[in-house]
Amino acid sequence: VELVGREVGTVTTLAGDCHGGLSDGPPGKARLFFPSGLAISKRGDFLFVADSRNHRVRAINTQIGWTTTLAGSGSAVEVHGDHQ
Repeated sequence: VELVGREVGTVTTLAGDCHGGLSDGPPGKARLFFPSGLAISKRGDFLFVADSRNHRVRAINTQIGWTTTLAGSGSAVEVHGDHQ
């Protein structure tokens, strides 16, 4: 996950690299596996990521780059039947 700055040519890696994995921590250590959906907090201080293959929701602090797992057990859940 990379942050593109307003200045020309500035790109900052917030989390991950070209290898999938699962670990929280600073930009050089945090790993995700197939990040897909993204949402930014109203103040812009957190980026929320759907870490698809890890079946988790992750939060990345955009100020310091720290990645934290917010939700998910690591297992996919299938829902069947009428759930009202």
